[in-house]
Amino acid sequence: MNAIMKPAPHVTEGGIEWLRIFDAILSEFSLSGDYYISRDALDTLGGEATTLFDVVDWFNGPMQSITVGETVTINEQLEVYFGYDSSKSSRTAFFVRIDIRRNRASEKEPHEMTLDEFEQQIVIVALHNHGRRWEVFLRNGSLGFADAPTRTGAAREVHRRAVNNALWANLPDAPALTVKPSLPPADILAEYPELAEQYRRALPDPA
Repeated sequence: MNAIMKPAPHVTEGGIEWLRIFDAILSEFSLSGDYYISRDALDTLGGEATTLFDVVDWFNGPMQSITVGETVTINEQLEVYFGYDSSKSSRTAFFVRIDIRRNRASEKEPHEMTLDEFEQQIVIVALHNHGRRWEVFLRNGSLGFADAPTRTGAAREVHRRAVNNALWANLPDAPALTVKPSLPPADILAEYPELAEQYRRALPDPA
């Protein structure tokens, strides 16, 4: 199986090892582009179970409209993420990542991640002929727009906004919400000391 794989340009990201599927395999199914599969997903394939060829052929089956940032279930064990890397040309920017179905309940919300963790998990799409500069996606949904001049700045803008909103929602006089977000952990607050000061009433008293 490994003979038809090659390491992705980024071997690990977010603690996951990614392997790129050879173009020769993709072309057998009239596919092209950057298709990656995680080491964990690859290890579930082979024998009498689902093979890599079955997984690649899945993309030729009936499929509803897919949007950037969306994760779709392939089978009971696998899912696929459709991403977009705006640092590349429009012809090569789209990519696909096949992974095992992970426990989404254990995933952190944006305000619970450090900025570095956040940057590793988001997809930033450059907008054209639009009033805003960027749109930022995490897992299945949009986190909104950003207007910073760079992709790094856009990530920080959206992350800071998520931390700000979580702190605001935990103020004693904040409107009642159906689900109140958790407080940002101390290491995240250390990244935005001005927000920690602005919303100090939302924070527990120091021990």
